[in-house]
Amino acid sequence: MEQRERLLPVEDFETAWRVARLDEPLMPPKAGDLDRELRHLMDRLASELDAVSGSEQMLSPESIQEVQELYLHYERELRALESTLFQRVTSDEPLVESTTSELVHCEGFFTSTEENLRKMLDRLGVRKRRLAFHEAESRDLSRRVRTTREAAAHLQAFAVELVLPPALIQTLTTREKIDETYLEELKRFRNKLAFAGLADVQRTAAYQDLRPVLDQVQNRVIARLEAFLSSQISRLEEPNTNIQILQQNLLLKYRYFAEFLQDVAPGALENIHRAYVGRMSRVYLNLFRQYLDALMELREPDQNLGDMLIVPVMLTSSFAAVWHRLLPTAPSLRLSSMLAGAWTTTRKTSGSVVASGGGNSIGSGGLTSQASSAPSGLVSGTGLASGVGLVHRLKILEALSEPPLVVAVVRNESRSIPAERVFWSVGRMLLETCAAERSFCTEFFGAIESSMLEKIMQPARDQVTERFVQYAASATDLIGLLLCLRIVQAQRAQAHERELSCLETYFTRAELATIPRVKEVLDANEQSLVEADPRMLYETALSSVGSEPDSEMELARRVHPVVQRYADLAQALLAMAVRAPSSDAMMLKSLHMFQREMHRVLHGMAERFQSAQNRNAFLINQLGTIVERLNQVADSIPSDSTPVSGAGRDTLHDMLDELRPRLETCMNQLAELALMNHFREFLTLRRGPTHTSGGHDPHLAEHWRLVLAEFRTDWKIQLEQLSKAVIRSFPNWEIGSVVLKRAFQELRRYNSGLHRVLPWESSTELRALLVDDAALVFEMRRFVKMETDLEPDQAQ
Repeated sequence: MEQRERLLPVEDFETAWRVARLDEPLMPPKAGDLDRELRHLMDRLASELDAVSGSEQMLSPESIQEVQELYLHYERELRALESTLFQRVTSDEPLVESTTSELVHCEGFFTSTEENLRKMLDRLGVRKRRLAFHEAESRDLSRRVRTTREAAAHLQAFAVELVLPPALIQTLTTREKIDETYLEELKRFRNKLAFAGLADVQRTAAYQDLRPVLDQVQNRVIARLEAFLSSQISRLEEPNTNIQILQQNLLLKYRYFAEFLQDVAPGALENIHRAYVGRMSRVYLNLFRQYLDALMELREPDQNLGDMLIVPVMLTSSFAAVWHRLLPTAPSLRLSSMLAGAWTTTRKTSGSVVASGGGNSIGSGGLTSQASSAPSGLVSGTGLASGVGLVHRLKILEALSEPPLVVAVVRNESRSIPAERVFWSVGRMLLETCAAERSFCTEFFGAIESSMLEKIMQPARDQVTERFVQYAASATDLIGLLLCLRIVQAQRAQAHERELSCLETYFTRAELATIPRVKEVLDANEQSLVEADPRMLYETALSSVGSEPDSEMELARRVHPVVQRYADLAQALLAMAVRAPSSDAMMLKSLHMFQREMHRVLHGMAERFQSAQNRNAFLINQLGTIVERLNQVADSIPSDSTPVSGAGRDTLHDMLDELRPRLETCMNQLAELALMNHFREFLTLRRGPTHTSGGHDPHLAEHWRLVLAEFRTDWKIQLEQLSKAVIRSFPNWEIGSVVLKRAFQELRRYNSGLHRVLPWESSTELRALLVDDAALVFEMRRFVKMETDLEPDQAQ
C-alpha cells in the first residue's frame, strides 16, 4: 500500500515521551509544563482531525482504515504514558502530591479527548458510507460509458457492413470490363448480402430502408453475371477451340461467379447449368463424330463378306447372299479364284523356301506379308494378321492406357489402322473426356449430380455406340472383333475404377453387339469346315496346278490356302486366348472343333494322292505350318510374372500334343520312303535271307558283294539326289531339313548295323566294301547339320 501523509506527525509525541524516559532522572516539572505540553498535543490532534473531517475530498476505504488504526495507536500511547507517569510518580513520593492535581486534570483531558475521538469516528463512518455510495455511482457511470462506446462501435460496424458505397454500386453495375477488380468488389457485395441476411439485421429499421437498394443492385448483378457466363460458355462452341484450355484458363478464373449465383440466385445458376449442358453435349457430339469419321477413313478396308475358311464353289450368286451374312474371317477371294491364283513358283530365301501363294511366305519367322506397300505391323491382305502384323495388333492389349491416336499424326505417317485401334482410341477418348469434364464441372459448379455428366456425354456416347454396333454388324475380321471385345472389357474396368458410370451404356451395348457376332463368325467358319468336301478341295487345288509336269508332287509341296488361313486363325485366336485375365470358352471350344474338322479335311485330301511319298509330304507341309504357328504362340508366352490364362495355355498345349505325334509319324514315314526310293536294294539286305552259320551260299555272298559295291560306288550321288528330292517337297526349309536329317540318321543307323548280319564266310571281304560312318557324316553335312555320334538306340 502506498505511503500516505499521517494525520498527526510522530514528533508531537516527543514531549509526552520525554517525561517517561527512564534514562533521565525524574525531575519535578515546573508548574503548568506538563499541562501545557499535553494540551498542545491534544489541540494538535483535534485540529488535525477537524481538518480531516472537514475536508470534502473523497477518501478511500484504505485511508479511513488508516485513521482508525492511528486512533487506536494514540490511545495505546496515551495509556502507556499514563501508566509510566503513574509508576514514576508513585515511586517518588515527593512528586506524588505535586502531581496529583495534574493527574486529575489529565484524566479529564483524556476523557474529553476520547469523546472527541469517538465523534471523529462517527464522522468517519458517515464519510465511509458516502464514499461507498460514490463508488457505486462511479461503477455505474463506467458501465454506462462502456456500453455507450460498444453501441457506437456496433453501429459503426453495422453501417460499414450494410451500407453500399457508391463506388461499389458503380463497379458492380456499370463497369464495362469484368476482371479481378470486379471479382473483388463482388466478394465485398456478397459479404454485405450475407450480413443483411442475418435475422437480427433484418429486424432493424436501417435494413428496411436499405432493402430496396440491395435488391435492385443484386438483381442487376445477377443478370450481368448470368449474361457474362453464358457468353463465355458460348465460346466453347466456336470452331478450332481447345475446350480444356478454355475451361481451365478462362472459365475456372470466374468459378466464384457460380458460387455467388448458387448462394443468391439458384435459379440463375440452373439456367447456366442448362446452357452449359446443351452446348457441351453438341460440342462433344460434333467432336466425336469428326474424330470417328477421320479414323474410319484411315481404317483398313472391309474384307469380302463371301469368304470363310472354306466356301463351297458350287454356290450360286443368289445363294451366296446367305453366306454373306455369315461373316467370314479372312481372305478376300473366293476359294475357286483364290486357288487359281495362289500357286506360283517357289523361290529360295535366306533360310527358307517360300511359297508365294496368296502373297504370304512361311519361314522361321512365321507368316509375313510380301506386299511391300503394306504398313509394318498392320493386317495383311488376308484380313488376319501376319506373323509380324499379328504381334503388332496384339500389342494394343498392352497399351490400353496410352494416349489416344492423333489424326494428323496418323495421316502424316500414311498408314492404315485396324478397326480395334480405331475403337480403342475412341473409347480412350471417351474415358479421358468424361474424367476431364467431371473434374471441371465439380470444380466450377461445385458438387454435381451424375445426371449432369450423363446429359453432357450422352449424345457423343450414343454416337460412338451406334458406330461400334454398325461396325460389329458388318465386320469380317474375327481378330478385330475379339480385340475390340477385350478392349471394351478393359476400358469398362477402367471406367468402374474411375467411377464413370455414364459410359456403362456404351460398354454394355458394345459387348452385346460383339459377342453374338463373334459366335456367328466362329460358327460360320466351323460350319464351312464341317461341310467341306476333301475330294472337291483336292480336285480344285490339283486343277490349279495342272500345267506342272508332276502336278501331284507340286500340290503336295504347297501349303493349301485353307490350311494357311486356318493356321493364321488358330495362331491369332490362341495368342489372345493365352492372355490373362480370362479366356473365352466359346473361342476355345471353336478351336478344338476347328482342329478336329481340319484333321478330317487334311486326311481326306491326302487319301487322294496316288503316291505315298506325296501323301506324306502333303501332310507334313500342312501340319508343319500349323505346328510352327502354334509354337510361335507358345514361345510368346512370358516366363516372368506376367499373368497368363490357364485355360488358353492348356488349349494350346492340347492342340500341340495332338499335332506333334501326327507330324512325327508323317516325317518318319516320308524319311523311310525317301530312303527306299534311292537305296532300296541296300536297305533290303537285312530283310533278305542271311547265312551266318553253317553251310556256304555263294549266291548270297555274291548278292551282298554286288549290292555293297554298288552302294560304295554311287552313295554320294544318291545322297545328293535324296537331298534335292526331299528339299523340293517342302517350301519350308526347316521342315525339309528335319525330314532329310531323319533319313540320313536312318541310313547311318542301317549302315552301322550291317556288320552284325554279314555272311560269315565272306565277312572279311564284304566288310571292306562297307562305307565308313565318318565318310557318310562328312558328305551328309553338305546338305544338313549332322552330329558325329549316333545316339545309343540308333547305333544298335
